[in-house]
Amino acid sequence: MMDLETAKNTLGEEFSFFCDLFMEQLEALALPTHARILDVGTGMGRAAITLALSGYQVLTGEPAQDHSEYAKQPWFTDAQKVGADHSITYEPFDATALPFGDGAFDAVFMMGALHHVDDPAAAVRECLRVIAPAGVLCILEPTPKLVSMARESHPDHPDPTDPTRLVQGMDVQKKPGQMFDTYLIRPSSDS
Repeated sequence: MMDLETAKNTLGEEFSFFCDLFMEQLEALALPTHARILDVGTGMGRAAITLALSGYQVLTGEPAQDHSEYAKQPWFTDAQKVGADHSITYEPFDATALPFGDGAFDAVFMMGALHHVDDPAAAVRECLRVIAPAGVLCILEPTPKLVSMARESHPDHPDPTDPTRLVQGMDVQKKPGQMFDTYLIRPSSDS
């Protein structure tokens, strides 16, 4: 497997931008390399590839029936180019009805995916359900600035979703950013 810098050069500027952004959050979480990781909303595979290049085994997926322009991207080819394909398992699933047991993961990531889900409240509930008691849900949602830029080429791009509205009574850490806001949510006994 390539080191992160070589992989960024291999996969180009756009991957490098998202990788740097994601790595900032990942490093702050300081997850052990044996952590059970779920990436919800594969998309271009940027989160899954970055996680794999960081030494994690990753399970990623999106709905099999999603035929939007954001789904079914050729991410696996990029994963192969940088030698990360053996650390990523793909399984189609719906974020609002995850086919995993309670507490199955130490961390769940949604990078730029929540605003594409038809029922974001159900998706957040499901993500919290599958997180172990000491785990974390990390949601990166685009800022209005990034959505405005995306609408130049994708006029129907949805507005960002603010997860704090979906988890009343839970402690949510929000880290504002230029292009993505990061939300860290830890499960509680009443989630």
